[in-house]
Amino acid sequence: MVLVDAYLKLNGRDQEMQTIRTRCLSRDEKLSVQTAEIVSKAEAFRESCDFKSAIKELRGIGKSQQSDETLALLGECEELSAAQTAAMSSLEAAIQSERYREGLVTSKAYRVVLAERGLTDNKYQSRFSSCESSLAAARSLAASRARQKRLLLVLGTVAMIALVFIVVGCSIRSSRLEAARVAALPPFENTIGMSFKRLSGGPSGDFSLGIHEVTQSEYESVMAA
Repeated sequence: MVLVDAYLKLNGRDQEMQTIRTRCLSRDEKLSVQTAEIVSKAEAFRESCDFKSAIKELRGIGKSQQSDETLALLGECEELSAAQTAAMSSLEAAIQSERYREGLVTSKAYRVVLAERGLTDNKYQSRFSSCESSLAAARSLAASRARQKRLLLVLGTVAMIALVFIVVGCSIRSSRLEAARVAALPPFENTIGMSFKRLSGGPSGDFSLGIHEVTQSEYESVMAA
C-alpha cells in the first residue's frame, strides 16, 4: 500500500492504480475485521481457560496482521497452557498414586498464576478439590487406624492385667483351700508318743509341728533313736 500511495502522488490520475488502491484498502479492512474477530474469540477462550483453543485461533492470524497485542496474547496463552498441562498431570498422577499432598503442592503454582490474572479454571479447580478431599479422607482413615491401634493396645494391656489377677486369685484360693484341707486333718503321734499337727507350707509343701513343747525325756528318746 505504501508503494501504491507513492505512485499515486506522482500519477494521481491513474484510474487503474486508484482501483487497485481501493481494493487493497477494502482487503485490509476485511482482514482487520477478521483479525479482530479472531482476537475476540481467543480472549473468550482465555477467559474460560481453554488456552489451547486460544492458541489455535491466534496462530491463524497472518503475519501481516500480527501486532504486539496479538503476539503478547499468544505468548501469555502458551505460558498458561504449559502451566495448566503440568498442574493437571500432577494432580492426575497424585490421585493415581495416592500421593495427594505432593500433587496439591506441585499444582499450586498454576493456581497462583490464575489468581494473578483473575482467571478461574473450573476443570482444574474440580480436580484440585477432588485431590483435597482424597487427602482429607486418607488422613481421617490413618487417624482412625491409629486410634484403633491404641485402643487394641490398651485392651490388650487390660486383658493381661486381668489375667494376672485371675491367675493370682486362683493361686491364692487354691492355697487357702489346701490350707483348710490340711488344717482339718486330725493330729497324729509318732513312734515315741509325741503329738503333731500337719500344717500347709504353701509352695514349700506341708510340714508337721508338735502340739506340745518337747520334754526332756522326748528329746533324749529322739536323740537316742
